[in-house]
Amino acid sequence: MFAIYSTPKKINIVKKLLNGKGLKILETKIPEYVLVKDNPSSFIPDSLKETVKVMKLENGYFGILKEANVLKEVLETDNFRQGDPVKIIDGDYKDFAGIIKEVRQNGLYKVEISVWGKIINDVVSVEEMEKPEVSI
Repeated sequence: MFAIYSTPKKINIVKKLLNGKGLKILETKIPEYVLVKDNPSSFIPDSLKETVKVMKLENGYFGILKEANVLKEVLETDNFRQGDPVKIIDGDYKDFAGIIKEVRQNGLYKVEISVWGKIINDVVSVEEMEKPEVSI
């Protein structure tokens, strides 16, 4: 886990660069800081390296991340993506199948669910669904 520190303007530039390289950026409540899982140093141009500080976060920093309310996001991997089939395991549509149509923030997904021949769109939390078992 790495923290990137700079001015808000430079952080925005870095975020655009890293997003373009496919790195997942985690926002914090402090605009001068963003977090990334992988080392971003090789993607930051030399012209920005003097004003952008990259810090590797060790175990002692997890308390800070928890306080910043991003620890859960940092540790979880993206298990569900748009187009993935899912099985609803809780809620009104328990035991029905669906397809993720949209990934939203805070662990919410817009899911198209097949209910007795009808298609229902609902917003489902990550805790209410699982990937279906694949049989060969």
